Amino acid sequence: MGRKSMLVENAYAFALRQQQIMLQEEKPATEQDSIEKVEQILREEARANRQGGRKATQEIEEWRTEQTSDDAAAGAGKKKKDDDDDSTLPSILHDRPRSIRALNIWSSRLQSIPYSRWTIGAATALDHWIAREVLQMDENTWQLVLAGGGTDAYVEGMETLPGGETKMGLMDRMRDIVTVRGALFPETLSDSGSSSGGRGSITGELDDELSETDKSIDELLASLGSSVDDDDSDLFKFDDEDDEVSGDDDNDNDEQIESIMDELQVWRERNESSPYESWDNDRKSEFDQWIEKYVAALSPEAVGSSIDKDATRIALLSERPIDSNKSKEFWSKVRTESEAELFLEDYRKHAEEKLQALNDASSQTDEEKQSMSELQAILDVPFERQLQKILDMGTLRPVLDDYAPGSERNAFLEKYTPILLEGLVMEHLVPDADGPIGLDDLSSEIREELSQQWRPSDGFGSDQEPRFAIQMIAYGTDEFATSRAERARDLYRLWNEHKASRARFEEAMFKKGYLPVEEDGTRGVQRKRGKKTLKK
Repeated sequence: MGRKSMLVENAYAFALRQQQIMLQEEKPATEQDSIEKVEQILREEARANRQGGRKATQEIEEWRTEQTSDDAAAGAGKKKKDDDDDSTLPSILHDRPRSIRALNIWSSRLQSIPYSRWTIGAATALDHWIAREVLQMDENTWQLVLAGGGTDAYVEGMETLPGGETKMGLMDRMRDIVTVRGALFPETLSDSGSSSGGRGSITGELDDELSETDKSIDELLASLGSSVDDDDSDLFKFDDEDDEVSGDDDNDNDEQIESIMDELQVWRERNESSPYESWDNDRKSEFDQWIEKYVAALSPEAVGSSIDKDATRIALLSERPIDSNKSKEFWSKVRTESEAELFLEDYRKHAEEKLQALNDASSQTDEEKQSMSELQAILDVPFERQLQKILDMGTLRPVLDDYAPGSERNAFLEKYTPILLEGLVMEHLVPDADGPIGLDDLSSEIREELSQQWRPSDGFGSDQEPRFAIQMIAYGTDEFATSRAERARDLYRLWNEHKASRARFEEAMFKKGYLPVEEDGTRGVQRKRGKKTLKK
């Protein structure tokens, strides 16, 4: 009998859990109650497994960092590797002899054949081994990772997938696999000559993989006959995007912004002790001059006369002063869902302990009563709701974090402008045969852009000059229901399913010995050499 579909497997496992819950209850449980309990159990199990995987990933990263430091210390690392020392392996593998043997087998394969020449089946098998044996991920979760969440990931409003995993949690799993692969096998990174295993290199490799996927999808979408739906980045490029900026200039600018943000905290402290309205004229004038410095640093292209200084002042002083070190520590703990879960669990635990201590006190001051009220309000909010809010903040960190580098903030805005603008009613240039705007009224850049999006058949006669009009439309909805947009979304889903199915099939062929480690059939001379090697 063939392998059951993931949907059937999940439904079957869920039904077994539900029946178990209903049999264990002393009082007869309704079907809805049992469903809710099973969903809660699955979420808790997925969270615990995800946190375990994150801890394992961090431990392996730390191990790789130590190994790199040893290697750099006058050749001491090389001498250390020659010895049968447990330090040459991550501690989580010390009690797993089978995993150690498999690790050595994978290492020997990488030494004989570069990772860039591996087949999809071999590469998938390696990631599968990392997920199951190193990160202790269950098989259903691995299949979700491989399929990008499956068809359920495309259901709007469905944040928790079958099995209790969340969409953001699934992305964390993907990052963990790539991170562990780069730490255990540095030769799999894009920069094959580097053995640093650092987080930057690994993250860069993940970005490269995603970029290659986007390129492949773009090539497929090009066959639809017009530009990609989501490819609106050219319409929202920053003025200085094409300028040549060195890395040193970026660092200097980031240091300047950090210095200005430190000055802002001083002004906020002054406002907290004495409101702006009570300041003397000299201090107000000094702050107004500082606002100009602040605007010039964050928005050099802004014209001074176009800045509403009163609104800027109110916005800046409305926030409490922030400690830069505590701010950086907080944002470092909410980068992924697993880290955010650990942070929130620890925070709620301390809040409960503090509230219990205040309740046990014989008497409370007014300030303590206020603290008790605030702590109780925090604990009354469901954990899942708080977690989602923290994750939302983590996603928007480049915008919300005052100390985020300007280059990172610009890159975030450039990449996600279409998403941030979605639903915002704004002016759109649309084809209109009776419209007041002709081609001569448009700039050459806009004419070139429109030539890629509209054809003469779009509402115009073959001999009629295209004309346009301005309409107020919610951004992102103008082509939502068009057949081209629907085909593009369908193609994304089909492309994702195709890649997952191919990976499963080739992994099975690789494990059965029908598919070699080295890619064959695309590289001419290398292909012939690969065949000779295999015959030997």
